[in-house]
Amino acid sequence: GRSDSRPARTIVFAAFSGEELGLFGSRHYVNQPAVPLSSTRAMINLDMVGRLRDGGVTVFGTRSAQEFSGIVKSAASELGLEISESDGIGRSDHMSFYSKKVPALHFFTGVHSDYHRPTDTWDKLNLEGMAKITELVLATIRSIADTNAPFNFVSLPSAPVAQAPGEAPASKT
Repeated sequence: GRSDSRPARTIVFAAFSGEELGLFGSRHYVNQPAVPLSSTRAMINLDMVGRLRDGGVTVFGTRSAQEFSGIVKSAASELGLEISESDGIGRSDHMSFYSKKVPALHFFTGVHSDYHRPTDTWDKLNLEGMAKITELVLATIRSIADTNAPFNFVSLPSAPVAQAPGEAPASKT
């Protein structure tokens, strides 16, 4: 099946640290990448995806490449997931890539009362929700990795000044 086949493009997995302190890990990567940024088609960021509520996930950056919105919407509809597309790019490790003109998507399930607190424990994770997000991200990555043509990067309006670098985006109500 399709999920067993090798993608057309190389996929690099990276885990960054120092995001809250100023995107240190991701900024280091884009300055010394494992694969040249000129060959990097997209950055997919999963930051705060453990608490899916009401079947909704926010996807920032769907407008950072002309093709992204259609790709993400198609993947979500196949899985029966509700997504909210943000007009902005959001704030997290993907910003280091986006600032180097690499289109980026950020999957996010929203801020919660335990954010950055010791009370943010594993037992509060929505494991079924995380599995759904994994399927959505996998379908999105597959589509991106199997696209031969380069994506058309779009420069989006910058985030509000009040939002510090590395700070999770405020959820829309």
